[in-house]
This record gives sequence, structure tokens and C-alpha cells, in this order.
Amino acid sequence: MMDHRMRRDIIYRLRWNILGTLENIEIAAGPHGEETFVPFVGSSYANESIAQPPLSRLSVRVGEFLDKRSFDYAEEEYRYRPPPELIISNHDDSPITMGQFITEVHAYLTRNMDEIKKVKGELYGQLVEQEDGTISNEVTYGRSYLPSDVKIFFRQIGVVGSDENVKISVALYAEGEAACSVDKFWSIQLRLAERYRQDRRPTSTLQ
Repeated sequence: MMDHRMRRDIIYRLRWNILGTLENIEIAAGPHGEETFVPFVGSSYANESIAQPPLSRLSVRVGEFLDKRSFDYAEEEYRYRPPPELIISNHDDSPITMGQFITEVHAYLTRNMDEIKKVKGELYGQLVEQEDGTISNEVTYGRSYLPSDVKIFFRQIGVVGSDENVKISVALYAEGEAACSVDKFWSIQLRLAERYRQDRRPTSTLQ
């Protein structure tokens, strides 16, 4: 299946703040439980193919944009229209590498940052302390809210399509979203990366 071709065992190791620079993106290196974060740019991970078997063309969309359109029940002509998707294509049919994917997607996200913040803010909600002391996010319909200093990180990918028409949706995590701390978020991501590493047939010597 197409979905299983994507190198999630590498992708979910990323510490990718989409509000930062490309040079500030890090990746967890080393065995599970002993990871250290190193710069992604210049690492061996950047040269790995985004998929196995490789892909030379794919399109990229933002998951939050797709969700907003899905839940917009207006008539078609008035429904939410997300920004155009990103097309990554190597005309020489060479494999799309992890470095190429992240470089082009990071630039795409940066170009659409205002829209990302607006849409993400509609689902973020303000943090409210409940009577039992727990913290939750309360969403006010029609109101977009994000803390001014919030960080937004890459979270996961979804994949649909065929070999000739691969579509990837990139989902994001805003710091504190769903009352989830950044430390808890990193822990979840690394567990997912390890699970996908164990499930994947060996195609690389990376650990």
C-alpha cells in the first residue's frame, strides 16, 4: 500500500518548528530511548528517500486546511478554499529525498503561515483551568485564537492516491494544543518513529 511506503520511521524523528528556519530543524539520532537531537540539514537522514520504493512526484496539502473545508457546510461556491497544494516533482525521475521534501514543504508552510495560524487558531481554544485543577482548551465558535508566542511543529502525515498521483497531507501541532505539553508531544513522536522502524522491512542502515 502507498501509505506504508513513506519513511515515517525518519519523518517522526523530526523536531520541526515551522515558524523557525530550515537550519533550526533537528532530528533525533540514535536508538530509541537514547536519542540525541542533531541538525537535520547536513545529516545522513537528509539523503534518505522519502519513500521506499522511491517517488519522484507527489503533492502536499495542509491537514488543517482539509479539515476546515470538510467541516464547512456552506454551498460549494461559498465553502472554504484552501491555498493551492504544493507539487514536488523531479523531471528526471530521481527520488525525492527527505531533505528535498522538508526544504520545499518548509518554504510552502512559510508562504502560507498567516492562513495556517488563522485556521489552527479556530481549533486551538484558550487554556482554561477547570474546578478540579485540570487544564483544557475551550474553543469559541467563529473565533481564531493562538498565543502570540506559540510554536507550531510538524506532527504527522497522511497519504492517499496511487503511484502516479500521491497526495500527502501534513498535520501540525501547536504548543499546548489539547493541553498536551511539548515534552509529551516529543515522547509520542519518538514512540511512533520506533514503531514504524520496527514495522518496516530493512532498507537502510540508519538507526
